[in-house]
Amino acid sequence: SRSKSDILVTATLVEDSIYYHQPAEAEVTLRGVGNNDDSNNDKSLLDEYPGGEIYQAETLHSTDDLQKIKKNNRRYKMLVLLVVLVAGIAVAATFGTGVLTTKEGATIPTATPTISTSPSPFPSYQPSLRASTKPSLSKIPSMSPTSSPCDWPDLSQCQKLDIDLSGLGIIGTIPVEIGNWTQLRSLNLRGSQLVGTIPTEIGLLTGLTALMLDETELTGAIPSEIGLLTNLTSLYLQNNKHTGTIPTELGQLTLMQQGRFEQNLLTGRIPTELGLWRNATLVTCSNNGLTGTIPTELFTMTNMTSLVLFTNGLTGTIPTEIGLATNLISLYFHDNDLSGTLPTELGMLRTIEQFHAYGNALTGTIPTEFGLCVNALTFDVDTNGLTGAIPSEMFMMKNLTDLDLRLNDLTGTIPSEIGLLTKLTTLNIRSNGLSGSLPSELGLMTSLVFASFRSNELTGTIPSEVGMLRSMASFNCRTQAMSGTIPTELFMMTKLTLLSVRENGFTGAISSEIGHLTALKDIFVSANKFSGSLPTEMGLLTSLEQAYFLSNSLTGTIPTELGLLTSLEEAHFYSNVFVGTIPSEIGMWNKVQQVNLRSNQLSGTLPSEIGAMTKLTYLSFRSNVLTGSIPSEVGRLAALQSIYLYENNLDGTLPSEVGMMRRLVTFLVQTNALTGSIPSEVGLLTVLQNLYLFENNLNGTIPSEVGLLRKLENIFLRENQLSGSLPSEISRLVGLTSLDVYENRFNSALPTEIGLLTGLTYLRFRENIFTGSIPTEFGLLTMLTQLSFRNNQLNSTIPSELGSLTNLEGLFLDTNALSGRIPTELGSLSTQTTIVDFHSNKLTGMIPSEFGQMTALTDLSVRDNQLTGTVPSEFGLLVEMDSLWLFDNQLSGTISFCGMIPASPRIDCMDLICSCCSDMDGISCTSDSNNSSMRN
Repeated sequence: SRSKSDILVTATLVEDSIYYHQPAEAEVTLRGVGNNDDSNNDKSLLDEYPGGEIYQAETLHSTDDLQKIKKNNRRYKMLVLLVVLVAGIAVAATFGTGVLTTKEGATIPTATPTISTSPSPFPSYQPSLRASTKPSLSKIPSMSPTSSPCDWPDLSQCQKLDIDLSGLGIIGTIPVEIGNWTQLRSLNLRGSQLVGTIPTEIGLLTGLTALMLDETELTGAIPSEIGLLTNLTSLYLQNNKHTGTIPTELGQLTLMQQGRFEQNLLTGRIPTELGLWRNATLVTCSNNGLTGTIPTELFTMTNMTSLVLFTNGLTGTIPTEIGLATNLISLYFHDNDLSGTLPTELGMLRTIEQFHAYGNALTGTIPTEFGLCVNALTFDVDTNGLTGAIPSEMFMMKNLTDLDLRLNDLTGTIPSEIGLLTKLTTLNIRSNGLSGSLPSELGLMTSLVFASFRSNELTGTIPSEVGMLRSMASFNCRTQAMSGTIPTELFMMTKLTLLSVRENGFTGAISSEIGHLTALKDIFVSANKFSGSLPTEMGLLTSLEQAYFLSNSLTGTIPTELGLLTSLEEAHFYSNVFVGTIPSEIGMWNKVQQVNLRSNQLSGTLPSEIGAMTKLTYLSFRSNVLTGSIPSEVGRLAALQSIYLYENNLDGTLPSEVGMMRRLVTFLVQTNALTGSIPSEVGLLTVLQNLYLFENNLNGTIPSEVGLLRKLENIFLRENQLSGSLPSEISRLVGLTSLDVYENRFNSALPTEIGLLTGLTYLRFRENIFTGSIPTEFGLLTMLTQLSFRNNQLNSTIPSELGSLTNLEGLFLDTNALSGRIPTELGSLSTQTTIVDFHSNKLTGMIPSEFGQMTALTDLSVRDNQLTGTVPSEFGLLVEMDSLWLFDNQLSGTISFCGMIPASPRIDCMDLICSCCSDMDGISCTSDSNNSSMRN
């Protein structure tokens, strides 16, 4: 290309169509192309780029300055292809770009630089060339000073060049030869896939006014040589991976207007030298790891309109010099570690529109001077430590649309002047210490869309004036001390999508006017004192997704109209006084995930229609008076993870279809009247963690398939009529922590495989008919805190290996036929052991003196055995002892309880001599051979 002035030459190949663009008032000639039908000139250009067939254009278009080239004219087709070729070679010769591949394997450049006369260094039009490979930057050729001015392929003598390759997906590194192109006026590689560092040779491009290397994969430090580019007005390095500090040399760029460094990995302090950018309007350093204080020098940039420093580690106070930057429109200081108070000088920023200082450690009060910022749109200081009252002067900022004061320590009342903020759309003052009532002036804020007053100390009622807030979408005043009834006017806010008044003291009935809130998605009225029945008009809330009515005093039946709430995802009506049956219409809740009706007085049977709630993950009907059997349709609840049906009067058998609930984690049906055996299909519940079947009338054996429940943690089968033996497959449950089978009819030996369950903490076999010995393998269960074999028919001796259970708190071996000595190793039991009960066995020998080491022991019973010898004097060290049962043995000796005074033990030691300290006021210690107990 050749021109008398700077020109723009761009070409685009998109979907096999060629577009040729030419700006107004620019002369363009194509070297080698004449007016005659002469293929030689055309060939001269093609010879510069040999290699085969170029992509063929199917349609041709032009701007107003170039007449449309007819589709069927081969000569004009070639003309346009040559334009593409010339523009493409410009990139190849200057940047050594990546290439397009021709059909015969030759390559053509894929990126076309913009050589622009536009007033903006980067025109709105961006050239693009759809290619089979992505372009790349490689070696830039040297520029020969002997070449003709602006003559291809050497552009070194061009007066000004603006290169825009943004958005082309260029890959590779920036070559050091870029420093040869000293005539560059602007360079834009935004959005490229560049890697590596910025070469220091960039500092040779002293004519640059704009450098945009943002949104790439560039790494490494920002070269200090950029400080040599004294004509630079725009420097964009954001959204890269630069490390190190911001060079102080950048302060030499005194013409700088926009400097962007956000979203990198920069560290260190913000250089004070940036204050020399007296013409700057925009400085952004957010989302880095910058530390130190905010330099006061920044605020000498009196033309600055935007300062963005959020999400760093900045400390110190907000400088009072901020008041000098009177042209500021946007300030973003949030998510740092700033401390101190908000400076009153902020009131001098009369043009400020956006002020964000949330997520810091600011303290003190909100300055009244903020009321002077009459153009402010957003004021956000949430999540700090601000104290004091909300100044009424704040509400002079009548243009405010967003006010966020949440998560501070503000006190006092909400000023009535808040009603002046008629443009406010978002008000968030939750989680403070505000008191008093909601001002009726809220009704004047007719633009309000979001209002949260939750988690304060507000009292009083909801003013009826809130009914004027017809734009309100979210109203939240939960967790207060508010009272009274909900005004019917509230239900005039027909755009409400969220209503939360939970955890207050509201009373009265739920008004039938609630049916007007047809846009409502989430309602939270739990933990109040609402009474009466649910209005049938709730069936009109067809957009409802979350319904929380729990923990009130609601009565009556559950309306069948609730079945119309087909968008419902969470339904929580528990802890009320609902009666009657569960309506079968809830089966229409085909999107519901959580249903909780526990702790009411619901009766009747479980409707089989619950099987239609196929997205259900949580179901609780526990603690009601439900009867009948568990419907087999529960097997259709394939997404169910937790089911709670306990504490009802359910009977019948467990349906085998429970095995179809393959995602079930928790299955709790205890305390009912279920009969029959445990179905073997439970073995299909391979993610089950909690199985609670206790306090029913189940019989038969435990199916061996339980061994397939590899994720099972807790199994409670106590108080049934199960019999037979424990399946050896139970040893596969390596994650088991609790096994409770007490009060059944198991009548076999204890399986030694239990010793493999080393994660067990709770093990109870009491009140069965287990026989034989206690396996020594139980000594491997070192995590056990509770072990009970009480009331079985175990014989043989107590294995010494039980002394390894150093986490044991309670050991119950009583009421068996155990014989032999008490192992001295039991003295090694944990200092956490509080109860040891061996009574009603056939134990012989002496009580080991090592028992005196169990210093936490509160209860010890060895009564009704055949023990002999003296009682260990070490018992006097057991200062926590509360009960000691020794009678019906052949023990002798003297026990001194002087050290036991703090615990005031009860002693049953028939036929023993109990000595007492003489200074035990109010304590008597006597011996009576005709009385089995001696107490102090």
